[in-house]
Amino acid sequence: MFDYETLRFIWWLLIGVILVVFMISDGFDMGIGCLLPLVARNDDERRIVINSVGAHWEGNQVWLILAGGALFAAWPRVYAAAFSGFYVAMILVLCSLFFRPLAFDYRGKIADARWRKMWDAGLVIGSLVPPVVFGIAFGNLLLGVPFAFTPQLRVEYLGSFWQLLTPFPLLCGLLSLGMVILQGGVWLQLKTVGVIHLRSQLATKRAALLVMLCFLLAGYWLWVGIDGFVLLAQDANGPSNPLMKLVAVLPGAWMNNFVESPVLWIFPLLGFFCPLLTVMAIYRGRPGWGF
Repeated sequence: MFDYETLRFIWWLLIGVILVVFMISDGFDMGIGCLLPLVARNDDERRIVINSVGAHWEGNQVWLILAGGALFAAWPRVYAAAFSGFYVAMILVLCSLFFRPLAFDYRGKIADARWRKMWDAGLVIGSLVPPVVFGIAFGNLLLGVPFAFTPQLRVEYLGSFWQLLTPFPLLCGLLSLGMVILQGGVWLQLKTVGVIHLRSQLATKRAALLVMLCFLLAGYWLWVGIDGFVLLAQDANGPSNPLMKLVAVLPGAWMNNFVESPVLWIFPLLGFFCPLLTVMAIYRGRPGWGF
């Protein structure tokens, strides 16, 4: 039997893997939705772009459902805090995701330009909003979400939706958007030829530059401008009760692990240089390496 601390670590690992797989699998088709008005100028080109993910998009979204279910199963209080503090943001994500299957399924039902333009707009919205909101949510996790527990351990959110839209979370949202556009641009280069391929190349290069700039700025901001949380005391084999832990808020504490274990620097370095390597792969005519 595993001890309680090991089980907690396994659940963190599982949820982390599920979220990463979701961003990898669903990121490129959301990126394609964001790129739709930029790389496709007429109905035939838009149909080619949409068909490039026609066999994949529906299965990719299963990972998001799985992540929500795993979070609820492992830490229902974390689930409650997330859906309480980010309630409006979650509704925006769900409403925008509502447009995606409808756009894929109903766009071609009627041969009318206005009909197809309406569903194209829905597909763009459904692809643009989720990565931005997810990035904003992640940025707020680093800043700290203002919530408290009642004596009955019910989550009480103390802020508002607009308080989530501060500069650092917005920067994280822009970074997240750039990442999915970068991935979507590479996918289109693998699946298309001609003018769409060339436009996708240009969009990928610009997205790579955006990702590198946002990543560098966010990392520096996190280092010098944002206080981190340090867990000082807890019972390793005790229940996951947030009221039984001692936490300190210290300047630059988010970088403590990198100072104590310099080998961890390989991960942010990969995050910064991988977009550059993607562009180099594109210049060599091998976009598959960049994907």
